[in-house]
Amino acid sequence: MKRVLSLAACLALSGCLVGPNYVRPAPATPPQPAFKETADIAFRPALPRDTIDRGAWWTVYGDPALDQLAAQVEISNQTLKQNEAAYRQAVALIRQAQSALYPTLNYSATPQQTGTGAQRGTGRFDTSQGQYTAGSTLSWEIDVWGRIRRTIESDQAAAQASAADIAAARLSAQSSLITNYFSLRISDRRRRLLEESAAAYARSMTIVRNQMIAGTASRLDYAQAETLYEQTRAQLVAETATRALFEHAIASLIGRTPAEVSIAPAPEPATVPTIEAGIPSALLERRPDIARSEEHTSELQSRFGISYAVF
Repeated sequence: MKRVLSLAACLALSGCLVGPNYVRPAPATPPQPAFKETADIAFRPALPRDTIDRGAWWTVYGDPALDQLAAQVEISNQTLKQNEAAYRQAVALIRQAQSALYPTLNYSATPQQTGTGAQRGTGRFDTSQGQYTAGSTLSWEIDVWGRIRRTIESDQAAAQASAADIAAARLSAQSSLITNYFSLRISDRRRRLLEESAAAYARSMTIVRNQMIAGTASRLDYAQAETLYEQTRAQLVAETATRALFEHAIASLIGRTPAEVSIAPAPEPATVPTIEAGIPSALLERRPDIARSEEHTSELQSRFGISYAVF
């Protein structure tokens, strides 16, 4: 009977424990050699490098206007501000969970004033009395089964995932701004080409009109020249609208209204810097969104990885 009771007590205690700990899954490595072309290549575990500071990486283009715009993403981008607020909230939740490890002192105080008025005919006043009551309670939940510690671990993983969200949002906003900026510069070049073409077609149309007046050209020749001119002008109007869209997108990325941002036309960079891309696996190690997925997995493991025994 004692053995049965001891076994039941052990099962009850094990059912209340929290776990298991988060362990990074091992990579699925196929049997060697998986492919005859890669027989000499050894697989290695991934080494996350998402926390490496990328710095002002856009300065490699050597464009002062781009440098000024990209620096404003860190200050005024609304999506980035939202992610930073979520990170501060996650850090506050860690502090709140850590506070549960320590005793809690609750106290209260209540003042009360009592007394009566003047007695009729005597001219005397009764004195009033004041009463004060105070009390306090001390409570301390000892984390025997690890529930509070697991909550702290889960909140820490959530904060790390939130930090990865900030890095991903920052990188996405910066790369989107730079893509729109160079698209705007390419649009500037197309506009210059269309303006030059429209001016050339206008001169050609003038020449054909003079030839038509002189009788050496027909009305059909003049209509064709006029059509080329109007088509080029229509393309120029459309390209102007396209450039405005890129400018508005840049304004949104730096947290401004379109009316506040005006980027003067300028030529695109004469040379494009050569950047060593590396191998795809190294690129994946630097992606903050992948790091965020792993931290989210750790959070779920700590928050919901609880085993209960059937009593």
